Amino acid sequence: MSHRPSRRTRPSSSSRPRTPGSGLPAYDLNLDWCPRNYGEKKGPFPRRNEDDEPFAFGEDPREVAIAWISLGYQFAGEGTTFLARRQGGRYHYRAEDTQGNEVVLCRKTSRRPLTLEQVILLVHTSYCPDYDGVGRGIEIWWACDVDNGSWGLEAILKHTVESSVYRQLGPWFKRHARWWWSDRMAAEAEKEGREAAGRWREEQWLKAAWARWKAEGS
Repeated sequence: MSHRPSRRTRPSSSSRPRTPGSGLPAYDLNLDWCPRNYGEKKGPFPRRNEDDEPFAFGEDPREVAIAWISLGYQFAGEGTTFLARRQGGRYHYRAEDTQGNEVVLCRKTSRRPLTLEQVILLVHTSYCPDYDGVGRGIEIWWACDVDNGSWGLEAILKHTVESSVYRQLGPWFKRHARWWWSDRMAAEAEKEGREAAGRWREEQWLKAAWARWKAEGS
């Protein structure tokens, strides 16, 4: 993959609107909603290979794609799919990355289908050990684009989280992307302001030093 996180990027979360419990922002959505079950249908898988065929994720017919991160790069099929499988009276979760990266989930099983809040956390807290310290979930790719010079909001919004089970999952991450981008831009502006103030103080010191040198030499 040509687009990879290159350095540590941890956006501030101090100004994010929060709700009780997990602390996730609700963005006017019902985070308590959950499906009655995940059904037995495998997929759908939105990402396709060069032959325009869906990527395969194992042979277990009980495995259902409940969410996926779809990256908006020019290479078809990049992203991560989050899967659920019913076994032994519980749902077991795992994720597969099209680049073959290991994806670690903070939640492995549940007795019932996840609520919208829980599946947001499942996606949001997932991470690749290879990129440890850079970020988690889709924020890795938002930060990667900003670090590589793609400052526009449209560059962030091209990376999406989707689900055919949780219809509000995509809208939540779109709203979160807008908050993340505005918060990151505010942090960058504050940083630039501090750097500009530092340059101004340095210029004033040099001017004063030059004036003293002239006065001493006259």
